[in-house]
Parts: sequence; C-alpha cells; structure tokens
Amino acid sequence: MRRRLWCLAFLVTIVVGLGPPGTYYLLEIRRLHVAARGFARDIATRLASGRTPDLEEARQREPEVLRIRILDGSHAPLAESIVPDRPRWWNAQAPRVSVPTQDWSGAMRFVEVSMRQDRVVKSTAAFLVLFSLTGSALAVLLYVLPLAVVTQMEARNRRLVAEREALATIERELTAELETDRLLRLIVHHASDLFNGNGAIYLLDEGNKLVPRAWTHGGAFSDVHIPVGQGLVGTSAKLRQPLLVDNYPTSPYALPEFVAIGLRSAITQPLLIRDELLGVIAMNRRGEKAPPFSSDDVERLKSFAAQAAIALQNARLFAENRRQVETLSVLHELSRAVTGELERTALVEAIGREMARVPSVREIVLLLKTGDDDAPVIALHSPAGRESIAADRAHKLGLMVLQAGRVVRIDAALAGSDVPGGNVSHAHAWLGVPMSVGNADYGALLVASDAPFTEPDERLLADIGQLAGLALRSVRLFEERGLAYAELEAAQDSLMRAEKLRALGEMASGVAHDFNNLLAAICGRTQLLLGRVTDPTQQRWLTAIKRAADDGAHTVRRLQEFTRIRRDQPFVAVDLNEVIRGALEVTEMRWRNEAQGRGIVIDVETALVPEPAMMFGDAAELREVLTNLILNAVDAMPEGGSLKLSSVIDDTEVEARIDDTGQGMTEEVRQKLFDPFFTTKGPKGTGLGLSITYGIVSRHGGRIVVESVLGHGTTFRLRFPKRGLGAEAEVAAQAAELTPLRPLRCLVVDDEEEVAGTLADLLEANGHEAVVVTKSTEALSQVTAQRFDIVFSDLAMPDLSGWQLARAVKEAAPSLPVVLLTGFGVELSPEQCRTNHVDAVLTKPVEFAQLMAVAARLTR
Repeated sequence: MRRRLWCLAFLVTIVVGLGPPGTYYLLEIRRLHVAARGFARDIATRLASGRTPDLEEARQREPEVLRIRILDGSHAPLAESIVPDRPRWWNAQAPRVSVPTQDWSGAMRFVEVSMRQDRVVKSTAAFLVLFSLTGSALAVLLYVLPLAVVTQMEARNRRLVAEREALATIERELTAELETDRLLRLIVHHASDLFNGNGAIYLLDEGNKLVPRAWTHGGAFSDVHIPVGQGLVGTSAKLRQPLLVDNYPTSPYALPEFVAIGLRSAITQPLLIRDELLGVIAMNRRGEKAPPFSSDDVERLKSFAAQAAIALQNARLFAENRRQVETLSVLHELSRAVTGELERTALVEAIGREMARVPSVREIVLLLKTGDDDAPVIALHSPAGRESIAADRAHKLGLMVLQAGRVVRIDAALAGSDVPGGNVSHAHAWLGVPMSVGNADYGALLVASDAPFTEPDERLLADIGQLAGLALRSVRLFEERGLAYAELEAAQDSLMRAEKLRALGEMASGVAHDFNNLLAAICGRTQLLLGRVTDPTQQRWLTAIKRAADDGAHTVRRLQEFTRIRRDQPFVAVDLNEVIRGALEVTEMRWRNEAQGRGIVIDVETALVPEPAMMFGDAAELREVLTNLILNAVDAMPEGGSLKLSSVIDDTEVEARIDDTGQGMTEEVRQKLFDPFFTTKGPKGTGLGLSITYGIVSRHGGRIVVESVLGHGTTFRLRFPKRGLGAEAEVAAQAAELTPLRPLRCLVVDDEEEVAGTLADLLEANGHEAVVVTKSTEALSQVTAQRFDIVFSDLAMPDLSGWQLARAVKEAAPSLPVVLLTGFGVELSPEQCRTNHVDAVLTKPVEFAQLMAVAARLTR
C-alpha cells in the first residue's frame, strides 16, 4: 500500500510539475510562430510594393522580434536588424519564419523573422518551479492523507474486530446461561462494560408495563414500572426502534426520577424476537461532563440487543421446557400415586403430597364432596400452621369454583387472611380448580402462589384437577359399591329377619290362640269357684291359680307385642296441633341444621288453627306419621324450598296438611305410593315408611289424600274423626252406667266345648240365661228361631268364622249385638270389626267383669 502511494505521489509530481509549464511553453511558442508569420508578411508586402522597409524601425516597433533579415533567392542576407546584447543560449531555438516574396523588380526575395523567447523561457521556468512545488505538495498530500485514512481504517478495523470478538465472547456466555435471572444480570454487566455507562433491562409484563429486572447503580429503579409509550424506554418499546438522547433533562422523554440522579445522555434498544417485544435494554451516562453516545453506539447496542434477545428467548424456552418436564413428572407421579388407591384419606394425602411438588404452589386447600348433592368439606389444608384462609371462606370459594365448572383466578382480596393467629403473609394469587369428570363434581382445589399464575401453571393445575377427579370418581364408585353391598347385605338380613318375624308371628298367633283358649277355661272356672268357695285357704289357692292364668295371658300379649301383631292399644284424646309441633321439633335437625350444612335453606311455615284439634288416637303413632311425611318432604327438596304444615277443623273431622315445593311425583308413582317396599329413593329407602303411615292412619279411622304435580311439589292431607273436649268425660259417664237392668238371654258359640261351657256357667252364675252352640251353622239357625239379647262367638271355627257369623246375624237381626271372644283379639283392628259388623272384641281369657261391662254397654 505504501509503495503504491509513493508511485502515485511521484506520478502526481511529474504530471503537476511538468504538465502545466510544458503546456504553457508550447502554447507560447505557437503564438510566437503566428506572430512572426504575420510580421514577415507585412514586410514582404511592403517589399513587393516597391518600398524599402526600415528593418530597424520595424524591429523596434515589435519588441518580441529578435531579428529581421531579407534574403535573396539563394538565401544570402541583403539586410538585417537584430536586438543587440541579448543572450543567445535560450534564443538558439527561437521561433523563426521565412516568407517568400518579390521586390519591385521581380527578383525573388525571402523575409526571415526570428522571435525572442527569453520571456517565454523565464515564464516557463517560473511556472515549472511553481507547479513542481504544487505537484510535490499534492504528492505529499496524496501520500500522507490516504495513509492516515488507511491507518484510521486499520485502527477502526482492529476495533471492530475486537468488538466482534468481545460480542462473540459475550454471545457465548449469554448462550451458555439458561437461568433467567442470572442471564439478565449478565446482560446488564456486559452492556455496562461495553458502553461505559449504567445499564438496565426492562421486561414486558402482562399489564403492558416495562418492569426493571436487572440494572446497575443508577440504571433503573425497582419501583418505577414504565407503561409502554411513556418515557424514553416506553416510547422505544412502542415504536420498536432505538432512541438516542444527548440532553436527557430537556428531552420530551424525561422522567423526574432519572432527572434527579443527574442522567445526561441515554440510548435504548427494544428486545425483539420475530416482531415479539420481550422488553427494552437501556444505557445512560450521568453528570454534566458525561460524553454523549454516538451513532456507532446505537448500532453496537442494536447488535448486542439482538444477541441478548436470542439468549433471553432461549432461557425462556428452556424454562418452559423444564416446566413441561416438571409438569409431566408431577402428573406421572400423581398418576402413579392415585392409580389403584381406593381409600379416600390415602388418596387425599397423595394429592396433597404431589401438589406440594409444583414450584409455584405455596398453599393448598382440598375440598371434597361426599355425595352429588352434598356441600364440599375441607379434607386437606396444607401446609399445616400456615393457613391464610378461613374455613368458611374456603367453602364459599369452593362452591364458586364448582358452580363455574372451570379454572378460576381468585382475587387475593376474596381470599384475604382472616384466620386468628394465622399466617399474615398474604399470597399474591389464588387459583380455583374443579375436580370434575363429565358433569359430576367431586371437589375443588384452592391453591395459592406468591407470584401470579401463568397459563402453563393453569394448564398443569387443570390437568391435576382432572386426574384427581378421575381418582375420586374411582374412590366414590368403590365406596358406592361397598355401600351397595352393605345395603344389599342389610336388605337380605332385613328380609331374613322379616321372614323370621313373619314365621314367628304366625307361630305366635297360633300359640296365642290355643293358649288363650286354655287360659279362658282355667280363668273362667277359677272365677266360678271363687264365687262359690268360702274357705279362705281354698280362695287363696284359687286366687293363685287365677293370678298364674292372668300372668300367662299377659305373657301371650307380650309375645304378640314382640311380633308387632297387637292392635288393641287404647286411644286417648289427642290435640293434632300439638302432634304437628312435636313432629317439627323432632325433625328440626334435618330441615334446618343439616340443610344449612349443605348450603341450602328450607323455609318452614305453620298455619295451625287457634283452638285445639282434638281426636282420639295414639300421640306417638301420629307423631311417627307426621315425622315420616316431613322427612320425605325434606328429601324431595335437595336444592331447598318451602315446607308448610297446617291444620283444619270442620264439623266432623280434623285435618293435618303438609305442603312442600319439592320435585313432586308422577301419577304412576302416586298410585303405588303406599305399596309395601315401593320406594323412589334407591338403596337409601326401605319402601315401608308410607305403608306404615297408611296403616297407622287407617287404625285411627282416618284417610290420606295425596295431590302432586311433577316438578311443582306435593300435598298430603290426613283427615281423622273429630272428638270434642268432653269425649273422655262421656266415656267415663258411659263406664259408670255399665250395670244391666235385666237378665240377658245370651247365645254362646265356640267350637271348644270347655271354653263355651265355662262362659255359660259364668253367665248363669250371674243370673243370665246362656244357650251354648259348638257349631256356627247351628248358631245361625238359633238366631233365626229364638230371641237373644246378645251373641258371644269365637272367631276361628271350622264351619263359619266369627266374621261370617257376625255378618249373618246382623242380616237376620240387625240390632242384635255380636261380641267376639277370641285368642286373636289383640290382632284385630277396629276397622275389621266395623267392616264385619262386630260390636266388640274381647281377648281370651276374659275377665267376667269386663265381659259384663261390654254386655251392659251394648244392651242398655
């Protein structure tokens, strides 16, 4: 390069030093030739005209003429004029012109004119010196300036190479770092060293703000988050272009925080990856004497930012990949932990243990539903001792998540800590995740984090919720299967017990009948003897026999009570309003407390008549009826509703009415409502409640009316015969008038001769006439043939039963009272007696006083 520059300088010197002087010299010589020719022609013209020219005067007249000669035809000089005392060395080659002509005589003559060139030579020499110096100067410039430029370019190239090497080194370091926070600090450190300033890197957050993530002292402020479009950093992000400011305090981008620390100049460059804005890198210099950044700095920062953006994107992709690996690991471990786990507590512990492995999760609340219609309850709150949410608030949030049916971001204010003595460090974010499969909800997960949940976090937790839902469904199916097996076993046991009880009842009924017949004979004869024997010892013996027979009869009654075939319990006056109030009080736990625990409300209203609704009955059985109907109404309102109980009194009946706003029933269900073992509750129902209710109402002489529309609720109306307040007094008054006024003519019918004879003897011993018949067919003929005041008949007889005989007697003599004396007495209901026209039923063995009291009441 230097040799080329030297050759170029030499060439410039030659060209510039010789070119202009030489050109000048040639032009001047040419001019002198032209001038000499013109001058010679003038002289030749004079000579040809015959005038003799004055050569000296002509030479003096033209100062540039050196010599004038007139030559003859042989070129011999004829006349000459020359400048005296002139050096000749530079005129040796002076321009000379010879012009032919003829004089006046016609002789051939030549006019020769030589021009002076001393002046031309002197001027040319001066030009030569001048342009030689100029050429030398130009040569020097052409040599020195390019050399300086080349040197500067070489220096710049060396600097660029050094910068490229530094950038390459930085790129390798940035590429090797995959942890985001360390990478950001490394970027700022290298940028500060590279640009000799204070650096900061801002990343774009979800709120469209630029948040400082790493900076050197004076590069940024941790609490200054810059919205896109504001300040130097925000404007650079909005325009997605680099910005350069030399006087920051007076620029339109100035922010007071940075002006206060003396920031003077700054440059920014957006971090872009395929038009996606990741953030902004900014450099600044502080102080009045801080040098400004150059355009080269902007280009360098642009290249550096491109490398930083690539490294940052790689770190993000690495973090995303690591998160996916962790996600798959958590899901895999959770799947392994819950697969095959069918015990609810162990499953909850496994879910909590695997959830704790998720890095972003700080607190876990797991709520489970024990049934489809049950409210969720807290099964796990981890970690223990660091709870930041109260149980009631967790229940409400769990219900909200289940109603939404999707992952729900929960504002931290909604889950604010109100736990006494709990952890006061509130989580920044809460997330609600349903544990559902299809349309079935099994519970909800509430998880807290110190940082906002990202979309990958939501996807992971949603997958965990779905996997947990599948596991919980398996647990519930297993539990339901176990419950179904238990219920089936219980049903089988119940059927076996019922069958045993039925068999025992049949056996007890037969045994009771036979024993009562035997005891009737014993008790009857003993009563006769007690009326006739006067010896105290014998009376004591007979009394002991009578007491033993009575105890035997009581034992038989207890056997019938155990087998639930007794129907002779006495009715007393009952206020139906009090029965309704008692039933409500008994069931309050179900329709108020348990309903509120499930998150539903059942409004209960009563509308009872102010006066007592009196009837005859068994208060305990009536309470059982109303309790059963109230519980059925509560079960029919799983989402809550209204329940109304009212009473009505008219002239002949009292009524209890139960209205609910539940699910109602179809006409087909209503027709089968009181069938034994018919139920709409599935395994939870026995199908016996309404059958028992119907039986109790029927024994009380009442009736049930059911009105229902599917989806609009159900109404039960229970109507019973009305009894006044004085009914007991009337009964007592009737009891006081039981002594007959006259002897009675009695027809005694029993296939057991001993029993019939004993009764006849008792009647005759007390002044009554008794006709004994051992066949029921003969008894019917006796009734039609003779007059009787009363008929005493056994129930179980071979020809006609007591029921058939009673109906036949009533057809023949409607006013003739019929009294059944049977070992099945406690098994007969008043309804059966009324249907078969039986006026009274007495259980064997019968007390003679009781027999006479009934006879007196029926024959008075």
